[in-house]
Amino acid sequence: MRKKTTEFPAEDYLREKKTHGNLEYPVAIYHVDLRTLYMGFVRWHWHEELEIDVVTHGQMECMIGEDTILLNQGDAIYINQNVMHSLRPVDDKPGTFDAIIFHPSIFFGYNKTYLNVKYLTPITGKAGFRYFLINKDYAYFSEMTALFDELVRATDQAVTGYELITKSCLCRFWVHLLKEFPTSAPTGKESLSLSELRARNAVLFIEQHYQEPVTLDEIAAAIHVSKSECCRCFKKSLHTTPFEYLMRYRIFMASVKIRQDTQKMMSFSELATTVGFNNVSYFNKVFKTFLGCTPTEYRKTLQSGSIQDISVFPSVLYEEHISMNNPLAAHC
Repeated sequence: MRKKTTEFPAEDYLREKKTHGNLEYPVAIYHVDLRTLYMGFVRWHWHEELEIDVVTHGQMECMIGEDTILLNQGDAIYINQNVMHSLRPVDDKPGTFDAIIFHPSIFFGYNKTYLNVKYLTPITGKAGFRYFLINKDYAYFSEMTALFDELVRATDQAVTGYELITKSCLCRFWVHLLKEFPTSAPTGKESLSLSELRARNAVLFIEQHYQEPVTLDEIAAAIHVSKSECCRCFKKSLHTTPFEYLMRYRIFMASVKIRQDTQKMMSFSELATTVGFNNVSYFNKVFKTFLGCTPTEYRKTLQSGSIQDISVFPSVLYEEHISMNNPLAAHC
């Protein structure tokens, strides 16, 4: 299945539920421009599919757990199954990439066959193997780049048998990965650290209760840790705080509701309440902090069809720039 889009299919929840491709051909390719995404970056998420990201223009940072990997134009990164990751621009500069997302069943189907155990499990099931960087320092960089180019070009152009070409390219890539794995894969870490597991569970709690007056005590209690440990897990695994994630998600849901409210039936006071704010002035302030415009301006820009023409992706995206007086933020 070919997929040409400027929007990365990130789910509302961290765990992505979107199906990439279909059961017979579980592959999808997305052409992503970070400037067109919500807040200008790919939000933290994970999925069962495997992912190869190839930078086609500029630079970007791929964040995987505690690691931040700088990707330059031409670089590629393989991200293993169920690994939490996020991508963001460098210094607010433009960056584009091709995301090749595929389910491991593309190789040998869905059954637990001998070949699945022999060739897939060593990669997808290996604790510690989260990602594999393919840049100019890699001996087979040119060969891998040519494989990815062939795969994307064949799919975009829908050449005869592009599904077979795609599978062939992925198989050849996988052989390289199997050869490199013993010496190149990170070691000594579990595939999902305790901090990441706690942060993941805390995020799920936040996204299920964002409409309520959530406190840091409640978030910490939901994952059975102290408040300080909760904040530490967020900082270590997601590079943010529980408060900033809560605020960011509330504004994300507010923007979704504005888009859905095409008849302008809901007042901004009502909207603020539905996403967890009890003060419309504070809601307006937080909205503008994250999106660079007020809710009213956002709605008008949507109606004009020029949502990308205003500064909805400001450089002020991260928690160190936020100085909002909130008791939840004060604890982190």
